[in-house]
Amino acid sequence: MKSLLRTISASLLAAGMLCMLLLPPAEKAHAAGLWQSLDDGLDIATFAIFTPPSANASMVIADTPAGRPYEHTAGQTPDTTSDTTSPRSSAHTPSQITGLDNPLVILRIDPRHYEFLLLSHSEQGHSLSPFQWASQHGLSAVINASMYLPDAKTSTGYMRNGDHVNNDFIHKRFGSFFVASPFPDGRVFFREKEQPADEDTGESSPLPEGQTGSFEGEMPSATLLDRQTDDWNPLIDRYAVVVQNFRMFNAARMPLWPEDGNAFSIAAVALDAQGNLLFIHCRTPLSVYNLTRMLLDLPLRIQKAMYVEGGPQASLHIQAGNIRRTWTGRYASDFWGGVQTERPLPNVIGARKRK
Repeated sequence: MKSLLRTISASLLAAGMLCMLLLPPAEKAHAAGLWQSLDDGLDIATFAIFTPPSANASMVIADTPAGRPYEHTAGQTPDTTSDTTSPRSSAHTPSQITGLDNPLVILRIDPRHYEFLLLSHSEQGHSLSPFQWASQHGLSAVINASMYLPDAKTSTGYMRNGDHVNNDFIHKRFGSFFVASPFPDGRVFFREKEQPADEDTGESSPLPEGQTGSFEGEMPSATLLDRQTDDWNPLIDRYAVVVQNFRMFNAARMPLWPEDGNAFSIAAVALDAQGNLLFIHCRTPLSVYNLTRMLLDLPLRIQKAMYVEGGPQASLHIQAGNIRRTWTGRYASDFWGGVQTERPLPNVIGARKRK
């Protein structure tokens, strides 16, 4: 039965991808209409996800500022034997700020207009809700920095803010680094260079033709580094902010997480082709594989992405324009979606408007 469902799922996915390829140029150009500006360098896009209880393909519906939906079918839904989530979520009626109750929210942040901060329990002395982190530090957006250990303070991978080191362990299976704020005057953070052999949830892939694994000219103020394709070891020492997490896909744009993985709410950070950082929150429980396929198939031009948290702790807070809102995760067993409850987070990445 599972084999049959997977076959049906693959067929529907192929059909959805074919429909995308056959879209006329005008429809493809409409992708730009997915975004609504909140401020200079800060844009939001929201999506409804239709996930039938059988294992067929998920439907993504975007509410656009013009009120015109963008629809795309992508990814295989979680197997019903391991996923007891709500069978569907309804598209939100477009309004001035569209789809705020939709389960997939993406915030696009231009590093030229925003600086990125890493705030941690180990340095600040406390955990706070996303709203509290934003309010106390003047942030326009807040997202989880990473998963954390049972002490509720220490990141699961390497994490550093300036000279403050939350965790000095380079996790051999975590293939992505978020980096921000290059040290001035060529300063380099002194770190033990002996590192374990590279491993990841996927194997190393060659760089696409024409790309290099290091920066030419001025270093980006914030970006993602791929451990398999970038010269990450010396580069992370040149940045004040470094956070290590799992990659979501490799240089060949192949998802790295298991296709039959568990479903849960997800928070992620991505990099697009223009160098913007994307804060991503999906409240609807999906497998990381399915969300990855969905993000790659949508017209977001994502180049790299890293998973930062899952389950009820997955959070995104936006405090910009006329939005003051926190999106939180939920348990997969919560059939009706439940009440969104802000949880104290020990480590967050925040975006603050440059002066």
